[in-house]
Amino acid sequence: MSSVLFAPLMAGMATAQILSTVFVYLSNQRILTLVTAVEKNGYFPIPAGPAAASLNSLTAAFWGGLFFTLSIGAGLTLLTWSGFQLWHLLFRRSRSVLIAYAMIWAGLLAVVNLNGLVILPSLFCLLVPLSTAYVGVKIAPAFRSIDNFSWVIPVLTLAVLTALWATQLDRNLFTTIRDHILLSNSAGRRVNNFYYRYTLYAAETFKSFQQRTLRSCILEQLEDKQKALNWQERLAHFDVLVLPQISRPDIRLVFSKKGLELLCANGQGIETTAEAFMANPNKVLLSFSKATDRFAPLRRMTLMGLLLGFPILLFTMVYGTLHAAAGLIFKARQSIWAASGICMAIGILLFLPMLKVHPITITPGNIDSALAADQWTQRVAALRYVEEHGLEIAAYPHYRNLVTSPLVVERYWLARAMGKSRDSETHTQLLTMIRDPHPNVICQAFYALGLQGRRGAITAIKQRLVELDHWYAQWYGYRALRKLGWQQRRSN
Repeated sequence: MSSVLFAPLMAGMATAQILSTVFVYLSNQRILTLVTAVEKNGYFPIPAGPAAASLNSLTAAFWGGLFFTLSIGAGLTLLTWSGFQLWHLLFRRSRSVLIAYAMIWAGLLAVVNLNGLVILPSLFCLLVPLSTAYVGVKIAPAFRSIDNFSWVIPVLTLAVLTALWATQLDRNLFTTIRDHILLSNSAGRRVNNFYYRYTLYAAETFKSFQQRTLRSCILEQLEDKQKALNWQERLAHFDVLVLPQISRPDIRLVFSKKGLELLCANGQGIETTAEAFMANPNKVLLSFSKATDRFAPLRRMTLMGLLLGFPILLFTMVYGTLHAAAGLIFKARQSIWAASGICMAIGILLFLPMLKVHPITITPGNIDSALAADQWTQRVAALRYVEEHGLEIAAYPHYRNLVTSPLVVERYWLARAMGKSRDSETHTQLLTMIRDPHPNVICQAFYALGLQGRRGAITAIKQRLVELDHWYAQWYGYRALRKLGWQQRRSN
C-alpha cells in the first residue's frame, strides 16, 4: 500500500526533475555562448577550461536541476499531496475547498511572475502540482481504505525530530553540519563534494544581473569610436563586457540626445544620463538589476523549499520505504509504529555528533597549545579564533603541522586563518594550497590570497584557475583576482 501512495510524490518529483533539467540546460547554453564570446573578444572567461566544457553536458544539467527538484519541487509536491489528502479525507471532496485551492494556486503563479513573465518557473509551478494531483486522483480508491488516523504517528515523529534539530538553529548550523557530519567522513565528503560541484549550475539560472560574475553588453547608437572604447573600458571594470556577437545581451546601453537607456533582453530597464552613469556606474547598474530582476520570487520560494520541503520529503521517503518493508513482517498498525520508531532512531543517531560540539574556550594565550592538541575539534577552534579575530597565524608555530593535515576540515580553516597573515611563509603555503586535492580547501586558499592583497599572486591564481574543472573553485579564484585589483581587459 505504501508503494501505491508514493506514486503522487514520484510523479511530482519526476515532473520537477524534467523541468529543472531543461531549465538548467538552457541556462548552461546561455553561459556557454557568453563564455565563447568572452574568449573571442580577448577577455578572461569564467567558467574556464574544463569547467566551461561541462556546460554542454546533459549530466551537469541533470544534477544541477536536482537542486530545484529537492527544494521547490519537494515543497510544491508535498503541499499538493497534503492538500489532496485533506480534500479527499477530511473535506470529503468539497467543491468549495477545491475552488479555494485553485485560487491559492493562481496566487502562486501570480507571485512567481510578480516582476515579469518567467516561462519555465511558471511551468514548474503549474505542472508539478498538476501531475501530483492527477496521480492522487488515480489512486484515490486505494487511499480510501487507509485508517484516517494512521498519519498521526509519523507526523508526531517528524514533529519530535524537528523540535530536536531546532535546538541547534543558529547562524553556525550549516558550518557545524558541514564540519562535524559531512567533512568528517568519506560518505559525508561525497555529499559535500556533489553539492559544491553542481550548485552553481542551478544558481546561475535565477541570479539577478548584479549577482552574475560576467555580464554581456551591447552599445547602441554610439557612433564615436573613441567614446565607445572609453565606455567599453569603464564597463569592463564592473565585469560588464561589450560583446557585439551576443544576440541577447544581459544589458543594452542605448544612447540618445535625451539620455541613456539601460535595457535587458525583454525590454525592461531604466533611464538615466551618460554623466550620471559615469559618476557612479555601480549605483546605476544596481538600480538596473533591481528593476529587471524577474527571478526574486523564485529564489525566495526555492529557499523555503530547501529549508522545509527537502527535510520533510527526506523523512517521507525514508518513512515510506521503511513502512513498506515493515509491512512484509508486521500488521498494518504495527508497521506504522515500526517505521516511525526506526525513523526516530535514525534522526537521533544523526543528531548525536551535534551533541559533541561543545563550546571550546580559546584565548590568545592558549592558541598555540590548542593548535597542537590531540583532538581536531580543539585545533579547528583555535584556527577559527585566529580567523575571526584577525590574528597573525605565523605567531603560533604549531600551525605548520596542520598544512599537511589529512583532515579536510583542518586545511579548510587553516587557509581561512592565513587570510589576515602578512608573513611571507603563509603566502607561499597558500600558493601551494590552491593545488590541494579538495575543492573546499582550494576555495578558501583563493579567498585568503585575495585577503592578503599581494598582487604577485595574480599570475599563479589565473594559471590554477584555468586548470580546474570545478566551477565553484574557479568562482572563488575569480573573486580573489578582483580583490587583488585585477580587472578585465582585452587579451588578458
